Amino acid sequence: MNMLITGGAGFIGSHAAEEFINKGYDVTVIDNLCSGKKENLPSSVNFIEADITDYNFSSLFQKKQFDYIIHFAAQIDVRKSVENPIFDAHINIEGLLNILQSTVNSSIKKFVFISSAGVMYGNTDEPADELTPPAPVSPYGVSKLSGEHYLASYHHNHNLNYTILRLANVYGPRQDPLGEAGVVAIFANQMINRKQSILFGFGELIRDYVYVKDVINAVVKCLDKGNGEIFNISTSEPTTVKELFEKMRSNFTDIPDPLFLPARPGELDRSIVNYHKAKNILGWAPLVDLNQGLTSTIEYFKNLKK
Repeated sequence: MNMLITGGAGFIGSHAAEEFINKGYDVTVIDNLCSGKKENLPSSVNFIEADITDYNFSSLFQKKQFDYIIHFAAQIDVRKSVENPIFDAHINIEGLLNILQSTVNSSIKKFVFISSAGVMYGNTDEPADELTPPAPVSPYGVSKLSGEHYLASYHHNHNLNYTILRLANVYGPRQDPLGEAGVVAIFANQMINRKQSILFGFGELIRDYVYVKDVINAVVKCLDKGNGEIFNISTSEPTTVKELFEKMRSNFTDIPDPLFLPARPGELDRSIVNYHKAKNILGWAPLVDLNQGLTSTIEYFKNLKK
């Protein structure tokens, strides 16, 4: 089986590349290495350094018939999308369309679109399910919702099989500790270096954290199930940023007290999602609890420091 993974050198995409190589797939990764790292990839991956917004996918598809496409490549920074929504749309909408248009005359079995539950539903009092009306407040959320609609359009007009995975807040090894997204990696790096952390929203922002290996398990399961469906991938467990910080701090000594600041533009107060649809149709459920996942992630970053 031939698989194309966009953004495959990045945090989540590289775990997918590793998983499918181990399962015997012929994996091609395209990544512009803006945030991804080639060293994240197994040596047997076919790697193409290119940008999804201007790469000639039609030429690639003429050379090689792919059975599956997993689309991770995206601009994922909520704050950056607020500052520059045109840039966000260029990557998340135009980049997606560049790929989709090239699939029109191919025989791809499944296009898996990685979307975001964290920005899709807006503030939610109860865990949002897939029937909750989307209410994105950031341009990033708007671009992801637009991508979902384009998938449905290509299915209607060109018979493209697809599944959409709306991910909660993903964390784990290989997450960028210097980026704007990924608070677990950011906190881990700061604690290892004994630097003060900043807790925006005065530490009261509530999120739903799901471990990266659980996410990859969902990707595997949706290849032959859930055509034309949207699934939330989450734990449905609410955790404040302050609670997360304290859980992580317990793995260290002499960590400075955090600085509490107001929430930034585009940030939600509360984002929790329900994964029961994925459980019922895909047979998926999270297997790694937050304490286990944080321990593994912190150990990864400690080893990087050695």
